[in-house]
Amino acid sequence: MAKPVYIGNLDRRICIQTSTETRGASGQEVLTWTTWAECWAGIEYPGTRSDEQVIADQEVSMTTVFFIIRYRDGVNQKMRIMYNGVYYDILNKFEIGRREYLRLPAKIHE
Repeated sequence: MAKPVYIGNLDRRICIQTSTETRGASGQEVLTWTTWAECWAGIEYPGTRSDEQVIADQEVSMTTVFFIIRYRDGVNQKMRIMYNGVYYDILNKFEIGRREYLRLPAKIHE
């Protein structure tokens, strides 16, 4: 059973952003990020757990951060989160309760 979420733990302000592709003057694709929602969130840092991947023949450590927010329709993996000036790519979303909260695992945007 999942541990309960206490509304008082949602004490960090985050910005959820969505991207839009447009064409530049020379025809190249330009990715523009706009604010989709601002909300309160709780943040969980998973102790010592980190995932290691091999990217371009180098072993890279990736730490997942979990953002817990009140349930919102429309949040997806194409969006990103901005918190304290750092961008995080949303990896997945998990519903907590019956449309009460969302748990969003994310990694720092590279």
